[in-house]
Amino acid sequence: MIKKLTIKEIAELSGVGKSTVSRFFNDGYVSETVREKIEKVILEYNYEPNAFARGIKARNNRFIGVIVPCLDSTITSTILMQLDNRLRILGYIPLIINTNHDICLELANLENLSRLNVEGIVLVATEVRDEHREFVKKSKIPVLFVGQICDETYSIANDEIEAGKIIGNYI
Repeated sequence: MIKKLTIKEIAELSGVGKSTVSRFFNDGYVSETVREKIEKVILEYNYEPNAFARGIKARNNRFIGVIVPCLDSTITSTILMQLDNRLRILGYIPLIINTNHDICLELANLENLSRLNVEGIVLVATEVRDEHREFVKKSKIPVLFVGQICDETYSIANDEIEAGKIIGNYI
């Protein structure tokens, strides 16, 4: 397996600084001579930038975090399939995280996704705690709760009481 080059290695092979290589990749000013040196190294070593690493640094990276309590549930599977299809149609990339019904892991992954700079988070929450509400209040990332109501953000939940009344009246 061929080792991927780092920006540092490209800089060394090109005889320029890391910041110059960074400017090159971010379409900043680089002299034509230096540009040619960097392009020569890139072509020679078949360098391809890490799309994920570049994406998490970007403001509009098109990643949506999806946190679910389990992967072996018919309901969760259905939600994930439909969500995945819709996100892809809209040009987003879902990052799916399973918590195994562990609320501490759920909360930790909210923070992890925030650090990854995702554009949004869909949370199929086990339950809504004060920690969830605090995260929503302090985060600039939009969060959608599915299956639970969180007054601090958007929520989608079935109204079982009303559904029961409608079914009872129908019968």
